[in-house]
Amino acid sequence: MHMSSAFTQPSIADIAEDKLVERLFADPLWGTEFFELAGMPRGMLGKQMVPLDSAPGKFKGDIDVLRCAPDHPDQAVGYQFKRIKFGMDQIRNGTPTKLREYSKVAKQANLVARMGFWQVYAYVVVVADADVKTAIDRTETRSERVLALAGVPSVAEAAALAAAGPASRLISPRLVVGAATCALAASGQTPRDA
Repeated sequence: MHMSSAFTQPSIADIAEDKLVERLFADPLWGTEFFELAGMPRGMLGKQMVPLDSAPGKFKGDIDVLRCAPDHPDQAVGYQFKRIKFGMDQIRNGTPTKLREYSKVAKQANLVARMGFWQVYAYVVVVADADVKTAIDRTETRSERVLALAGVPSVAEAAALAAAGPASRLISPRLVVGAATCALAASGQTPRDA
């Protein structure tokens, strides 16, 4: 199958971290998956990028997302996000050095926890920056909805193929389990070539 459509949305590797949080927060599916967890009060309101400088204790920085039900101010929830991205060459060479940035989100979340929030969540979104457009012709699954939203027939398959390299092939087409979707691809190199 040949696809010539252009991507309608920028890659999450290319948008600013605060814009990524904004998109996740506004998205009906991902907003629920990230922010409406079991045991939380119904009807929670949310606000993004809440500055900490006016809070008691002279804290610096901000809370990426703050949620609280109007009738339960004692159950305020803070969310911190960190997007870590690196190129495919770093993965292939075994040098994804930006993973050290994980400590930044841990430090931010611990700060929010020390402020006394009811619950604090730290999300790390790891992005491998690969050109999925090069893999469109090799996907097996075709979703019209995904094609309209992302410009590829299967994001999981195109991402797996692009990450595995230009001679890659699918080992397992798209698999959906709950809210998670994945696909597996092999590099196309034999062990002797690698």
